[in-house]
Amino acid sequence: MRATWAPGRPSAQGAPASLRRPLPGDLDRVAERLVSRPDRPARDLAARLWPLDAWSAAARSLLVQVDRARRPAGRLAAFAAVVRHLLADPVLPAELLPPGWPGAELRDAYTEYQREQSGQVRARGGRT
Repeated sequence: MRATWAPGRPSAQGAPASLRRPLPGDLDRVAERLVSRPDRPARDLAARLWPLDAWSAAARSLLVQVDRARRPAGRLAAFAAVVRHLLADPVLPAELLPPGWPGAELRDAYTEYQREQSGQVRARGGRT
Protein backbone atom coordinates (compact mmCIF):
# COMPACT_ATOMS: atom_id res chain seq x y z
CA MET A 1 0.00 0.00 0.00
CA ARG A 2 1.05 3.54 -0.63
CA ALA A 3 1.51 5.78 2.40
CA THR A 4 -0.11 9.19 2.16
CA TRP A 5 1.33 12.18 3.95
CA ALA A 6 -0.83 14.90 5.38
CA PRO A 7 -0.21 18.27 3.77
CA GLY A 8 1.42 20.89 5.91
CA ARG A 9 2.94 24.16 4.89
CA PRO A 10 4.64 24.08 1.48
CA SER A 11 7.88 22.96 3.11
CA ALA A 12 6.42 20.77 5.86
CA GLN A 13 4.82 17.34 5.74
CA GLY A 14 3.49 15.02 8.42
CA ALA A 15 2.95 11.29 8.52
CA PRO A 16 1.18 9.01 10.99
CA ALA A 17 3.31 7.14 13.52
CA SER A 18 2.13 3.90 11.90
CA LEU A 19 4.38 4.62 8.91
CA ARG A 20 7.12 2.04 9.41
CA ARG A 21 9.38 2.77 6.49
CA PRO A 22 13.12 3.19 6.98
CA LEU A 23 14.26 6.71 6.23
CA PRO A 24 17.17 7.38 3.87
CA GLY A 25 20.51 7.44 5.67
CA ASP A 26 21.45 10.87 4.36
CA LEU A 27 18.10 12.52 5.14
CA ASP A 28 19.52 14.61 8.00
CA ARG A 29 21.72 16.50 5.52
CA VAL A 30 18.70 17.93 3.68
CA ALA A 31 15.79 17.81 6.13
CA GLU A 32 14.91 18.21 9.76
CA ARG A 33 12.97 15.41 11.46
CA LEU A 34 10.70 16.19 14.37
CA VAL A 35 8.52 13.95 16.50
CA SER A 36 5.45 15.41 18.13
CA ARG A 37 2.18 14.36 19.70
CA PRO A 38 -1.01 16.35 19.13
CA ASP A 39 -3.09 17.66 22.02
CA ARG A 40 -6.32 16.48 20.43
CA PRO A 41 -7.41 12.86 19.97
CA ALA A 42 -5.71 11.20 17.01
CA ARG A 43 -9.02 10.45 15.26
CA ASP A 44 -10.01 14.14 15.40
CA LEU A 45 -6.65 15.17 14.00
CA ALA A 46 -6.89 12.65 11.14
CA ALA A 47 -10.35 13.99 10.26
CA ARG A 48 -8.89 17.50 10.17
CA LEU A 49 -5.86 16.58 8.04
CA TRP A 50 -7.59 14.37 5.46
CA PRO A 51 -11.02 14.87 3.85
CA LEU A 52 -12.27 11.56 5.23
CA ASP A 53 -15.99 12.32 4.92
CA ALA A 54 -15.61 13.42 1.29
CA TRP A 55 -13.44 10.39 0.44
CA SER A 56 -15.96 8.07 2.07
CA ALA A 57 -18.93 9.64 0.27
CA ALA A 58 -17.15 9.41 -3.09
CA ALA A 59 -16.23 5.77 -2.41
CA ARG A 60 -19.86 4.92 -1.63
CA SER A 61 -20.95 6.63 -4.83
CA LEU A 62 -18.39 4.62 -6.80
CA LEU A 63 -19.65 1.40 -5.23
CA VAL A 64 -23.14 2.26 -6.51
CA GLN A 65 -21.73 3.06 -9.98
CA VAL A 66 -19.85 -0.23 -10.07
CA ASP A 67 -22.94 -2.15 -9.01
CA ARG A 68 -25.08 -0.52 -11.71
CA ALA A 69 -22.57 -0.84 -14.55
CA ARG A 70 -23.50 -3.82 -16.73
CA ARG A 71 -21.79 -3.25 -20.06
CA PRO A 72 -18.04 -3.84 -20.38
CA ALA A 73 -17.25 -0.22 -21.30
CA GLY A 74 -19.29 1.09 -18.38
CA ARG A 75 -17.63 -1.31 -15.96
CA LEU A 76 -14.18 -0.38 -17.25
CA ALA A 77 -14.93 3.33 -16.79
CA ALA A 78 -16.35 2.75 -13.31
CA PHE A 79 -13.36 0.71 -12.19
CA ALA A 80 -10.91 3.21 -13.69
CA ALA A 81 -12.56 5.79 -11.42
CA VAL A 82 -12.24 3.33 -8.51
CA VAL A 83 -8.50 2.98 -9.11
CA ARG A 84 -8.04 6.76 -9.24
CA HIS A 85 -10.00 7.10 -6.01
CA LEU A 86 -8.07 4.36 -4.23
CA LEU A 87 -4.85 6.25 -4.98
CA ALA A 88 -6.18 9.05 -2.76
CA ASP A 89 -6.98 6.70 0.17
CA PRO A 90 -4.91 7.95 3.12
CA VAL A 91 -4.42 4.29 4.23
CA LEU A 92 -4.77 5.19 7.90
CA PRO A 93 -4.91 2.63 10.70
CA ALA A 94 -8.46 1.45 11.44
CA GLU A 95 -8.56 3.29 14.77
CA LEU A 96 -8.19 6.63 12.94
CA LEU A 97 -10.93 6.01 10.38
CA PRO A 98 -14.56 7.00 10.84
CA PRO A 99 -17.08 4.21 11.44
CA GLY A 100 -18.19 2.43 8.28
CA TRP A 101 -15.09 3.36 6.25
CA PRO A 102 -15.67 1.89 2.74
CA GLY A 103 -12.01 1.50 1.74
CA ALA A 104 -11.87 -2.29 2.14
CA GLU A 105 -15.19 -2.73 0.35
CA LEU A 106 -13.97 -0.64 -2.58
CA ARG A 107 -10.68 -2.57 -2.77
CA ASP A 108 -12.60 -5.86 -2.60
CA ALA A 109 -14.86 -4.77 -5.47
CA TYR A 110 -11.82 -3.92 -7.58
CA THR A 111 -10.12 -7.23 -6.71
CA GLU A 112 -13.24 -9.09 -7.84
CA TYR A 113 -13.28 -7.11 -11.09
CA GLN A 114 -9.62 -8.03 -11.69
CA ARG A 115 -10.51 -11.71 -11.12
CA GLU A 116 -13.37 -11.47 -13.63
CA GLN A 117 -11.13 -9.89 -16.24
CA SER A 118 -8.34 -12.42 -15.67
CA GLY A 119 -10.84 -15.26 -16.00
CA GLN A 120 -12.10 -13.89 -19.31
CA VAL A 121 -8.56 -13.60 -20.66
CA ARG A 122 -7.78 -17.17 -19.58
CA ALA A 123 -11.04 -18.40 -21.15
CA ARG A 124 -9.92 -16.89 -24.47
CA GLY A 125 -6.58 -18.66 -24.25
CA GLY A 126 -4.67 -15.53 -23.27
CA ARG A 127 -5.94 -13.49 -26.22
CA THR A 128 -7.29 -10.03 -25.42
